[in-house]
Amino acid sequence: MKWTMDGTQVSYVPTRDVVVNPATFQLGPQGAQVIRVGVLKKAGADEMTYRVFVRQVLDTATAQADQQDAQINLSRLINISLPVYVTPPDSAAKVSFRINAGGQTPTLEVTNGGNRHLTLRQLRLVSGDQTFPIGSNAVLGKSTLALALPAALPAGAVVEARYQDADDKEQRAAVAR
Repeated sequence: MKWTMDGTQVSYVPTRDVVVNPATFQLGPQGAQVIRVGVLKKAGADEMTYRVFVRQVLDTATAQADQQDAQINLSRLINISLPVYVTPPDSAAKVSFRINAGGQTPTLEVTNGGNRHLTLRQLRLVSGDQTFPIGSNAVLGKSTLALALPAALPAGAVVEARYQDADDKEQRAAVAR
């Protein structure tokens, strides 16, 4: 799926740009499977972003047997979303942070004006001696990601965004209001 984002809207559009092999497989208990991902399109000036979804399919024979025996079977099916980035040379993320208090729910807007994604691991807001965890997120190139703000964040306070980068180094950035 081609992956794009705009604010709180994340879009996945079917594409034939990405090939996954094998497309289907069976995995036994404690089993393992290598999945190969290929991209058929050449990178341009901007990073291309995709998601590969690996989903467990319910075994219909087991489900039918459980129905006949009047048993209740609660299964937790696995659904994994794997990011695929095709990044051109010399690409870079250019991220800025801003609090948008104008809507019904205040948000932290993370804008990436660069041409490649940035993964914000352990993103948190710091105001004085208080820390407000946000979580980990990726913001794609040339897009904005809107994240709900913690209710306890003091209005009007000076806020700094902190996160771990790909090299596990802490990065800090001022948050505009």
